[in-house]
Amino acid sequence: MCNVAIPKVSILASCYHGDRYLASYLDYVAKQTYFDNLEIVLIHNEPSEKELGIVETFRKQYPDHIKHLIVDPVESLPASWNRGWLAARGEYLCIWNIDDIRTPDSIERQAAMLDACPDVAMVYGDYMVVARNGETQGQLADRPEFTRALFTRYNYAGPFPMWRKSLATELGYFDEQFKFAPDCEYNIRVAFRHPMRRVPGLMGFFTDEGMGLSSKQETAIVIQVEVVAIKLRYGVYEAATRTFIPQAMKYKISDTLEFNVWHAIQPRIPGYSLIKFSRRFTAPFIILHKHLRRIAKQIVRPSHA
Repeated sequence: MCNVAIPKVSILASCYHGDRYLASYLDYVAKQTYFDNLEIVLIHNEPSEKELGIVETFRKQYPDHIKHLIVDPVESLPASWNRGWLAARGEYLCIWNIDDIRTPDSIERQAAMLDACPDVAMVYGDYMVVARNGETQGQLADRPEFTRALFTRYNYAGPFPMWRKSLATELGYFDEQFKFAPDCEYNIRVAFRHPMRRVPGLMGFFTDEGMGLSSKQETAIVIQVEVVAIKLRYGVYEAATRTFIPQAMKYKISDTLEFNVWHAIQPRIPGYSLIKFSRRFTAPFIILHKHLRRIAKQIVRPSHA
């Protein structure tokens, strides 16, 4: 546990079968220019002996910079992030997955922006999508400046956000229904209530390495279904892929699951019940018109047990 001054930033990092990345990941964390002001909250799912050894080596060198939460049996990514959120001591939280790499000063720049802008709830920035961990050449994801109209329709904040821990009081935690896209949903939720700010410069390198071909294809389908469910939740009906709507409707569109408890979205987002089916559809969407109106009715008049 951290026994020194309360850290300014807590990194949320969920680990499962991470021996391939863990040692280098912890080394990258230690090289952050803001290292003296941060802690890692490592939520470790079913750690191997090798992984435990890696963590212990880091702990001996930097005893005040890591909280190590061991989880057995394995739990979902959003459940681990929520567990870490509760355990974190920092004023600000950020996501840093163990197979991704942050630029050495990204955390410092993001924290400085939140310090300077008390009205801003979340900060984000550009990042590079790379094929393999450790690479620095890839496709630049150039993030737009924040507007509420844009950011309430899509997760433009990306995979390297930093936000105020206190947001949980009014917006709740990650929705544990979404196994692959909980941060996407939460970033949109934040945009309905608070401004965000783009931090200049590159935040890091997002690894799009994938798994085996069949596993990657199956995961990609689940991700697309989750994205459609999120679009239905926030009224972006014209962008909801028709093929995945029946599967997406199996999610509770108007409720979030946090620590095994259901919460309604409506009181957390003023005006949520006014999200209407109001956008005009071009030809490919005309045939969905009646079906999507039924979905809209479910969203604007949620029922709860």
